[in-house]
Amino acid sequence: HLKEVGSPLVKFIASLRSAAIVVDLIIHTQTPKKISNEPLKLVNVYFDAPLTMDAIGFSGPESEEFAKRLIHLAQSSGAVTLFPAHYIEEIQTNIGVMLSKDPRERRGPTAQAIRRGEINEEIIRLKIENLTGEIKRLGLRIDESLPDHEARSGFDEDHKQAVFAALQSQMPHAALDRDIVTVAGILGRRGGRRSRQIGDCRAIFVTRNPLLAGRVNRHLRESFGYVEQHVPLFLYST
Repeated sequence: HLKEVGSPLVKFIASLRSAAIVVDLIIHTQTPKKISNEPLKLVNVYFDAPLTMDAIGFSGPESEEFAKRLIHLAQSSGAVTLFPAHYIEEIQTNIGVMLSKDPRERRGPTAQAIRRGEINEEIIRLKIENLTGEIKRLGLRIDESLPDHEARSGFDEDHKQAVFAALQSQMPHAALDRDIVTVAGILGRRGGRRSRQIGDCRAIFVTRNPLLAGRVNRHLRESFGYVEQHVPLFLYST
């Protein structure tokens, strides 16, 4: 069935580790006649900071190629592709801290790319200075509106605290706070709707963080009535 569809959407989904749920939805709830050339034209697809950093080139050419392809496939399926504005500071801080360290003490994908000779510090600094331009060049809209959608999310302080408590020992707290803003904002963009078809879900977040994706999606199943057949809020990409 998926081969018959022949849509960029199929390739986009195939690039996502946690998207078996969505593949199953397409197989069982849609037919080729129902899938348009732009099946995601009503969907806002958000990309997290690590994936966007990869696409900008901070992690070397192989990661850059994969991340750009993922973004392009979403765009080819008609999606509006976005980057949450509150992650700009995260990228700037992470790169700044890394560059301030002795080269022998640097960790992370960008430090590894420097060691491999795939990118140099001068290029990194230039990209950071023009970070918003680099993001927009990928075709990502920088969205400052996610906090404005929180009121429609139902994701109140109790829910925030539950997710925070589950992940606080595994993630930096500042990063987790930003991710919780994203959860509430994207839930708000969905307007409380639970969808069984990806083209109707309104908004979705693609992340490199499997712990975050797993915990958030589990919380929605436990507290918001989501079931396996519903399109998850967070999709995990390797």
